[in-house]
Amino acid sequence: MLSVEYMTMKRLLVAILCMSGLVRAQDNVQSTIILMQPDGLMGFNMEAETVGTWLGQVNETAQAHVKTLKNKGQVLIGLQITPSSTCTYKLATDMPEMDEKRQAALLKDLQQLETVYTKAANEEIVLVLTVNNGSDKGRPKLMLKLALSSQELQNTFSNGTVAQKKAALRTRCIQYLAPLLLANASTADAKFQGVQSTGMYYRQHQEDLGNIEKLYADIRIWRGMMEMSPRNYLIMVLFPMSHIIEGNLDAAYLQLKLMQATAGEKNLAKEVINDLCKYIDAIRDPQEEQVEKGIALHDAGKYAESIKVYDQVLIEDPYMSWAWHEMALSRSALQGKTSNTEQIWADVAPKLYKANPMYPYQMTANTGEQAYTTFRRLELKDLFQDSKKLSQDLYTYAFIAMELKNYGVAAQFFWLHITFSKNKDAHAFDYMLYCIDKCGADTQDLLKEEARQKFPEIEKTIRQKMVDSPLYNTMKDK
Repeated sequence: MLSVEYMTMKRLLVAILCMSGLVRAQDNVQSTIILMQPDGLMGFNMEAETVGTWLGQVNETAQAHVKTLKNKGQVLIGLQITPSSTCTYKLATDMPEMDEKRQAALLKDLQQLETVYTKAANEEIVLVLTVNNGSDKGRPKLMLKLALSSQELQNTFSNGTVAQKKAALRTRCIQYLAPLLLANASTADAKFQGVQSTGMYYRQHQEDLGNIEKLYADIRIWRGMMEMSPRNYLIMVLFPMSHIIEGNLDAAYLQLKLMQATAGEKNLAKEVINDLCKYIDAIRDPQEEQVEKGIALHDAGKYAESIKVYDQVLIEDPYMSWAWHEMALSRSALQGKTSNTEQIWADVAPKLYKANPMYPYQMTANTGEQAYTTFRRLELKDLFQDSKKLSQDLYTYAFIAMELKNYGVAAQFFWLHITFSKNKDAHAFDYMLYCIDKCGADTQDLLKEEARQKFPEIEKTIRQKMVDSPLYNTMKDK
């Protein structure tokens, strides 16, 4: 038996008709073709019958290799077709029987097949072979393994520059991980309207995924986030992924690490989060070594040399907030007594906070409000040091983000606090709704009027917390 998933209805009917006479399924093997792009075979410049013939050959070749396997399980074959009419095959399996020798033999036979069509548009297809009624539960993890098995990606992370590594990770998000998450979301039960509509919309508009402000203003995503089962971040992970696509690993990293710490153990989102953290670490570790080298030069009084180190780091990655921070300190030290600290900070701060709006440092303060935000930013450094305080720290981080008017970040962290905590703060949900509304999302259908009526009181609470601060009162008249 062969079935097709994630395909437009017209093409689905054509493909099934074409393949029905071409594919002879083995009794113990069920084949499913997954089209990773929403329009599936629309990119091919040949008749569907020709495409179906070739896919039938791929399926028959694969089934011939797995039909003798005795255990239950799945074998996934990834097919990546390029405009040059070449096809790259990759394998992933949960079957120990399908060892390296068997996999190599299957790949060799597949590579001998002729790609019979031309002008294909970078199609991504996965053939799933379910052997002896194997379970489908492991498929998401295998799909992820398949997506990340690219030798090109591994070579880039072994030998590439920072820019090349970031570009490779961005490509991986756009071409593999986002389609995988969105395909799962779009097939959700219709009663989960936010989840389903998020998947369906962004599969058709992937170009919007790199616009974090647009995502924050999309009520579908917030609704979908709340519809997911607790600690399943299938929808929420789109936020840090958006930062990665934009090139901003700093903004993505803490969000991912805290999702990693609080996520349920067995779901697709957790697997994606784990891998994104792994690759960001691979990029960040050598960068941080360079920043530490710059700090050592600074501490030795070699300020000009330390600035050169930070310059090089920031040329490779302008979103490295730690390097911006240390740059400001070294520039100020280089100027000595004649240093114009305010001017230096005015130049650096916009770049630093663009990289990380929640960076735990502020160099100058001339008003009561600035003094208060300086204090609150410094408080961020003490969070997430003790796993026993994680629940409270999530809430504190969210509240400070709300005070700093980083509403999208605040809403995410209030939700992490709500879903992770046994003793959640009584106001956390109202604060989250307030922040979602401040993001510009259309909350008309989401919020009852009684919830919206709480917003002025929330703003009063935020203001009063600042006004009651001794630091604010010390500086307010200056």
